[in-house]
Amino acid sequence: MRTLLTAASVIVTLSVFAAVSEADTAAPSVKAFGWDDFNTSTLSPFGATYLTATPSWLNSALPNSFTQNNVGWNFNIAAQWTFAFAPSNSLVASSTVQSFVYTAWVVSNDGYKLPNGNPAQTATVTGDVGGANFTLNYVPGANDPGGSNSNTALSNVHFFQIVQLTSNYGNDQTGQVASTVTQNFIDNNGNANSPWYDGNFTFGYAQNNTQKWMDDTPYNCENQSGGSCNADGTPNLLSSTWLFNTFIAVDLGANQNTQNNVALYGGLQWGFTYTDTDTPEPSTFAMAAIGLSLGIAGCRCVRAHR
Repeated sequence: MRTLLTAASVIVTLSVFAAVSEADTAAPSVKAFGWDDFNTSTLSPFGATYLTATPSWLNSALPNSFTQNNVGWNFNIAAQWTFAFAPSNSLVASSTVQSFVYTAWVVSNDGYKLPNGNPAQTATVTGDVGGANFTLNYVPGANDPGGSNSNTALSNVHFFQIVQLTSNYGNDQTGQVASTVTQNFIDNNGNANSPWYDGNFTFGYAQNNTQKWMDDTPYNCENQSGGSCNADGTPNLLSSTWLFNTFIAVDLGANQNTQNNVALYGGLQWGFTYTDTDTPEPSTFAMAAIGLSLGIAGCRCVRAHR
């Protein structure tokens, strides 16, 4: 059967490439075409897990504050700060620390709402980029820190977040890894002198009389930029795996050994893996499709008039 390729079929071809350029947010995994590559973000673990112990890499994270480029602020000085789990009978129930939002996103962030119904502040980056949206909502029971029968006010309950980030760098065309870097650090949300994620009130934290929440939208660009993700880098980021431990924390104050005796009452582990896969630009495919379509149509037209 003879089939002529028309302008309509070229438009269909183009629409295929346009569709993969749309932003996407989903769980547990999402994939979409960005500036010139396919981007994938996958939640890991899917379903944030309840924590009753600190990870082995806590001690290496304590000296490194996110806002000091992982080299400046030191919370590992024993005379100033100690971090330890409260007795097991004092831990908050897993139902009190809820992952209110936990989604993966790529290309651009579709956004989400906080527990009070207001839109969360999200990064405005677009392109070859991927990350996660996470909101931990703490609703204390009566006897939990910050609860109605507690001696600790809700305003004195903090979020303590530590991060392990493993990044693979290399050639995005061949996928060959040139180097792997692992960093352990405190994500204290822009604070200059405390380890708390919620101490900076510009974004990422709020509370009312009965609950308190923090939200985070970590991400990576292929070109390692914190701004525009519409370019390639040297080297490019091929993949990154983020692992977060977010705890409910109370500073019990000084004792005979330390100035800040911090008790951790439970928390959640969450994270994601972002990967970037190089592919020719959509325009290259589209122009090739147009040329092929016109060539086929013209060839068949000539044959029809013989």
